[in-house]
Amino acid sequence: MKDGEARDRERQRMHFLYKRFQDIGPQTGENLKVRLKGMPVALRSSGLAVVAARLAASPDSGRDRTVDAMIADLLAEWLLENTMVFAGQEKQGTTGIRALLHHCVEAGRLEYEAAQQEASRLMEQAKLLAAALWP
Repeated sequence: MKDGEARDRERQRMHFLYKRFQDIGPQTGENLKVRLKGMPVALRSSGLAVVAARLAASPDSGRDRTVDAMIADLLAEWLLENTMVFAGQEKQGTTGIRALLHHCVEAGRLEYEAAQQEASRLMEQAKLLAAALWP
């Protein structure tokens, strides 16, 4: 990827995140900011498939579920609808984080690594944006 293309991709990620963060209230935003701080490390240490599984298995209620669902939706929407990372895979009947988990499990090594890198970049930018929006 050329330097100009990388900057365009960063800008696309930031635009995507900003649109999703605009309507989040201050309390939820603060909770999201706290949760996002650990996401890049979790992705590097555990991998995208494990992080996706943890997000999918998050309790059905409470503050953590709301924030985990938001992060799960961000990852799934970005990777499945806004990148070409899993373009070679057949579409499944599932959607959201469960579809992302399926794609991670079925992906080849290079495809999986590309998805993990893109997810890490997205979460790094999400962490920075959350810190700027909810200081």
